[in-house]
Amino acid sequence: MFPSTDKFWVIYNYNKHFKCHPVLREIGSIRLDAASTLSGTDWVTLVETDDDAIPSHRPVVISKTIGAGRILVIGDTSIFYNDDLEIRDNKQFVIQIMDWLLFRI
Repeated sequence: MFPSTDKFWVIYNYNKHFKCHPVLREIGSIRLDAASTLSGTDWVTLVETDDDAIPSHRPVVISKTIGAGRILVIGDTSIFYNDDLEIRDNKQFVIQIMDWLLFRI
């Protein structure tokens, strides 16, 4: 069972919000507490808002490869707090972000 506080936050699911990216492998859902939409030229969208969001279909997680490096931006810093790491697949998502940034995946 998911926390009752889920009803107050946005849940991003693999079948509705995720794009194909190694960071999202085997991630079923993540919860962001206060996500902001993002934009940028030549960035890859990993997670986006859904049809009924305002604005709809806008990125909330993006990535980019620059030279020999990688950048990943999340429109919500709350995912790194201890309490939020234990919600849904947030902890595994953060681990996979770090693995991707360090070229482990």
